[in-house]
Amino acid sequence: MESDKAKALLEEVEHLLPDKELGYRQVQENLVRLGGITNTNYKLFNLFIRIPRPNLNPFFNRRAESYNLSLLSKEDLTEAPLYFNLESGLLVNAYTSPEIYFDRKILDNDIIDITLRTINNINRIEIPGAESFDMQGALLEFRKKMIVKDTDIDWLIAFHKGFFIDVDRNRLEFSHNDPDFTNFTVTKRTIDLEYSGMAPVLSDLCNLYSQNIANINVESYLMSLDTPFDDMQPLTIFWLYFWGLWGLYKEPQDIPNKDYLDKAKFRVQAASELLYQYRKNLK
Repeated sequence: MESDKAKALLEEVEHLLPDKELGYRQVQENLVRLGGITNTNYKLFNLFIRIPRPNLNPFFNRRAESYNLSLLSKEDLTEAPLYFNLESGLLVNAYTSPEIYFDRKILDNDIIDITLRTINNINRIEIPGAESFDMQGALLEFRKKMIVKDTDIDWLIAFHKGFFIDVDRNRLEFSHNDPDFTNFTVTKRTIDLEYSGMAPVLSDLCNLYSQNIANINVESYLMSLDTPFDDMQPLTIFWLYFWGLWGLYKEPQDIPNKDYLDKAKFRVQAASELLYQYRKNLK
């Protein structure tokens, strides 16, 4: 990290450091980058620090995210942050061993089961959540980049408006909206509520399926639960398209590797084919 950024970070988080006399050089020397896509994450001594990418930050409502964090922390489903800058989105938590989080490369039935149980606990929260992500704004931005046909973007915008916004609130439930396995723990807790808000029933399940559409273990497990795949198809198409377009929308510096880009392209292609078939069946 550049020295001026290290200084600014020190000024903001120094009240949380074990040694208040640390200088920015010591902070710089002890910062361990943990990766990240929407954000850049660091470990600093016993702290986890999330620094949002400025070019993506306008899509996120940090006050809404903070509100949702407070809801889930009261239900013991997440940790309340040690510090949250509601303007910049910088968030600090106590650093937790990465071993408690699931690895998407190792998905057995136990991991899938614990994740689904955690998602169900989140969905059962009776207090309405706030909208942490500007989905309509993102979809309009996707249109500007002309990644896919306007007719497909029209469908996405209309679907989101009809199923997420202009709908009886009783048909919606508190949703994580980014149910990647790496966001859940063996202790049935979750992280990363940047996309959280209200969504249709089954949305998180469809979202999870869309993120793992080529994974036979996930599909087999969901089929064993007698999951209503026919009812899930429109929501699955929506989330497939969103994650694919969100990946392709980002600037090169926000794309971690070629695999990330390839998966985004695969999701868009799969969503396009499924949407074509879905529309055909409706005629």
